Amino acid sequence: MRVVMLVAVAMAATACVGDAAELGGLTNRVALPGATVPCAQARTEVAAPGKFVFPGDALVFFYAAGKDMPIHNMSLSFDINEQGETVNIAYTGPASDMRHATKQKLIRAAVDGVRTTRYAWMGAPSFAVGCTSDMDVMIRIHRDQI
Repeated sequence: MRVVMLVAVAMAATACVGDAAELGGLTNRVALPGATVPCAQARTEVAAPGKFVFPGDALVFFYAAGKDMPIHNMSLSFDINEQGETVNIAYTGPASDMRHATKQKLIRAAVDGVRTTRYAWMGAPSFAVGCTSDMDVMIRIHRDQI
């Protein structure tokens, strides 16, 4: 009976692991079409900025821990499809950030911001690959001494 319970727990734990960017995978995964253009050569502009929402529970964690926590070079790579949507979003910053649950939440917030950004093509739509977005996050906790 214990073996069955352990197998069930292991299967449930692996079900929680996904292929999202904050876990080392891709968010909005799509197959690349036959013809692509490097992002540096793509003629796009931001049509609608993404929505970046700081996760409140991450701030609570840092406050409870009573320490500062910087995340430098929170870098993402992504592609832009013909409709101007961001796809194949991956976290390209330090791999160690993906091993910390609270940092994963910050990465998820950055991914969601990039995911909700919409681009407009200037000219004929194409499929841009190798686009990047960089963000630094610094949380400073200051407690007044009474």
